[in-house]
Amino acid sequence: MNITRRAAVAAVAAACLGLAIGCGSGSREFDEAAAWQHLLDQVEMGPRVPGSQAHANALAYFRSHLETTADRVVVESFDGVCPLDSSSVTFHNVVATFRPESPRRILFGAHWDSRPFADQDEDPARRREPVLGANDGASGVAVLLEMATRFAERPPGIGVDLVLFDAEDCGREGEPDTWALGSQEFVRRNPSYRPAYAVILDMVGRDGMRLLREGNSVAAAPRLVSAIWAVAAEVGATAFTDSTGRPVWDDHVAFLEAGIPAVDIIDFEDPRWHTTADDVEHCSAESLGQVGRVALALVRKAEEAESP
Repeated sequence: MNITRRAAVAAVAAACLGLAIGCGSGSREFDEAAAWQHLLDQVEMGPRVPGSQAHANALAYFRSHLETTADRVVVESFDGVCPLDSSSVTFHNVVATFRPESPRRILFGAHWDSRPFADQDEDPARRREPVLGANDGASGVAVLLEMATRFAERPPGIGVDLVLFDAEDCGREGEPDTWALGSQEFVRRNPSYRPAYAVILDMVGRDGMRLLREGNSVAAAPRLVSAIWAVAAEVGATAFTDSTGRPVWDDHVAFLEAGIPAVDIIDFEDPRWHTTADDVEHCSAESLGQVGRVALALVRKAEEAESP
């Protein structure tokens, strides 16, 4: 995740949101304890740096869970170079599809790799150590994996794609295009894929987090941002703060550049970002639960909009 002043491309119309008014009913409830366990399981593997054994173990873990919950799972692998250290690596985007026959789709994404170097650590001696990535990586993925469990128990009434993006966190400061390589590859590889919108979850597990409206999302998809924050208010997700923060270069930008409304739900105030202190001690199941409830409420609203 790279914070940058560069704005995303021109504003995108969000008339295709399909979000109904009112919270609606439904029994699909987010289990924050289960999401928390997914976070713990990832962190226990160690830093999921591309090319490492922990990275390979995490990929196997994701496939095992998603292949038992989703209608279809595809791993889109691609060879590339990690810009931070110039290492040649095979990256993997994991795409879990629910109701593949549905023409109307929404996407939820999160990056699953962790940063190779803790270059923001306050201790210069530790800045070459890898980042454990409890918040920056594992948290968003944990929410998506629990969503998959809920969809397996009660399939969504619309098409939903959960995408775990690789190679988001190996970029160089001041070079935006070296970040979020997985989402860039996904959009290039799937030019005809046109979801109604995309929602990216990044750094959504910090205890006491504040989720400001991300600047690029506000500039390019303001109606979608407002709709999501309204849903958050309805479900009591108090971490969603009604103010706008800095623009961030993250996995949503590739979708915005392709003309797809996209929003980045991100806690960019985390003081442990890209440090060795990004561990489970500073995360909470309650934070995962807030974001998970909002995500499932968005699906419910889209289902209601599809109903006669």
